[in-house]
Amino acid sequence: MTISLSKYDREQLFREFEEFLSQKKPEISIPLSIFSKSLSPFETVVKYLVENSHLKYSKIGELLHKDRQVIWTTYKRAAKKCPELFQASDEKNSVPVASLVSDKFSIAECLVGYLIENRNLKNSEVADLLKKDARTTWTFYKRYQDKKNE
Repeated sequence: MTISLSKYDREQLFREFEEFLSQKKPEISIPLSIFSKSLSPFETVVKYLVENSHLKYSKIGELLHKDRQVIWTTYKRAAKKCPELFQASDEKNSVPVASLVSDKFSIAECLVGYLIENRNLKNSEVADLLKKDARTTWTFYKRYQDKKNE
């Protein structure tokens, strides 16, 4: 069974399809104010996406290129360490989730690399934002550079 469309209908359908494809999905961002000493960057991102963005484990897994079970386990561990809901104090100062995704780098390495290279921040500023020791962020960035140059 075939359905024949008039030339006008086909053109209209094609235009609507092009419009649909060109629509951008809203980008999910992680506020930098939520990072803490008690959670790793990966735990922080997962906990924020589950509790504040209300995403399912499978969707977070798709976004971060991780298995759903890894996301579930990470969330449970993070929720136990830090049971309170994140209160983002500065929504403007955030990092897009897409910049944290890589098969080559960890979330922490991507985060520190993004902040240093795209936001032109110094290592000490990154350490302050992420509430980590400057030596830790330096290590993340060094690993990021080494992997990038492989």
